[in-house]
Amino acid sequence: MTTPILLEHARLPSRDDARRIGDVLRQHAAHELGLLAALGVREMSEANAMDVPTRFARTAGNDPRFLFIRLFFFGIAVPVDALAAAIAPMSVADWIDWGLLEVSGDQAKSIVQLYPDGEQVFATDRPRFEGGRMIVPEACVMTPGSTTRNVKLLAIRRPVETAVDIGTGCGILGVFAAGYAKRAFGTDLTQRSVDFATFNAALNGVANFEAVRGSLLEPVAERKFDAIIANPPFVISPSNRYIYRDGGMHGDMFVQTLIKQAAALLNPGGTCQFLCDWAHVRGASPAQRVASWFSGLGCDVLVMRVSGMSPLEYARFWTQQLEDNAGAEAKQQAISDWMRYYESQGIEAMSHGHVSMRQLPVGATRKPMLMFHEQSPRASGNISEQVRRMLWNADVIGLDDQTLLGRCLLPVPELRIRQDLTPPGSVSGGAAGTGDAANAEHAVLLRGGLATILPSSAEVGRLLIAMAPGMPLGAIVQQLATASGRQPGQIASAVLGTTRKLLEQGMIEER
Repeated sequence: MTTPILLEHARLPSRDDARRIGDVLRQHAAHELGLLAALGVREMSEANAMDVPTRFARTAGNDPRFLFIRLFFFGIAVPVDALAAAIAPMSVADWIDWGLLEVSGDQAKSIVQLYPDGEQVFATDRPRFEGGRMIVPEACVMTPGSTTRNVKLLAIRRPVETAVDIGTGCGILGVFAAGYAKRAFGTDLTQRSVDFATFNAALNGVANFEAVRGSLLEPVAERKFDAIIANPPFVISPSNRYIYRDGGMHGDMFVQTLIKQAAALLNPGGTCQFLCDWAHVRGASPAQRVASWFSGLGCDVLVMRVSGMSPLEYARFWTQQLEDNAGAEAKQQAISDWMRYYESQGIEAMSHGHVSMRQLPVGATRKPMLMFHEQSPRASGNISEQVRRMLWNADVIGLDDQTLLGRCLLPVPELRIRQDLTPPGSVSGGAAGTGDAANAEHAVLLRGGLATILPSSAEVGRLLIAMAPGMPLGAIVQQLATASGRQPGQIASAVLGTTRKLLEQGMIEER
């Protein structure tokens, strides 16, 4: 049965009024870049770490940008008269009617919070605090966090016709997808989220995004998509208390349901990418269990594990995140409830990571490829390009040997070849070197992205250098064989194996 809170509309401006508000905010640089400039910092982490007196001091005065920053980003009340001048010809009464403000005496206080993202801003429910603790309603529209940023870093941003964001919340990922899709959608179970997402699209002048209410992909089940992204409620919990956190299904069934629905709605060559947690169930191999979710779906899949937790660590982490307002005794009871649930489900550990799926392209006759990787702690920045190469390279990896030898492959710009030398007579690992020549260790690595490093050899280095001019792989085999005094047939198998491994890691690609 649908509860009233899921159907509750948010009190927000119309699309036209939202556009007018957005114009005023942009006119006065009330966005991330303007906020950082006003505070004199380079990163949002520095801004978030500032105490209230410092925030107030650096945005003092009635400059409209400072007023908006204090009011909507920091939740500091501002003078009504100064705000009225900043938003004219709109009135403070309008903004009150639209559910953005409340006024007490000569001070205006914001009801919504603005989240800055580049030159865009996204309105969300403002957190409430009682007795020093944050009160989080079950179906409020949350401020985007680190997981949202991670989905953006993961997302393959190729131009497409259609895209959809599952569980859109305030609409930030759906609006992001509208930047590379001709038409983008966002789905959400709560009407409040749909209203906020619709408002935020208009606030940022985005006309090709539409938010619709419903579970997962059910509201758009009649469509097909080239790109699906999601920061879903993936937490494995015994309750469905928080709509934006808890999947509401046993164990990780929510993720399994998302996978099946998404695969059915992908166009050939279309992608689905999302963050998720999955359970390690007693008596089952985690890798085999996850692999079974993709059987028969016709998708290449990259599962990237980022971290893991024990059930107790997991329960403590998530109850601390959102249930601290209940007090120590209730928090301990919640942890006990979670632990009993995990025991009943046979859950021995949890993994966190991200999944990227790609429906096989038109005409493909090969079997889908399933890849499991551990993400290095050194991963940084935009990882989407390496993920894209790893998925698209599956088309080349699956070629037969003869066809692959006819293809031209190139190292990607981020690739580096490293050689570490140990001089003769030096101490290494507690023993003196005794060789007459320096000992060398080789590796190939990617700078940025997933920061992949593979142990290598001088032969692999010569292969990569030979690839740079863009010769067919067969010609490279001939060249390397001649240089080493061997026959091509003697090295072809090793070269092909190394090439496929480099393709799988996204270190080389067909151009």
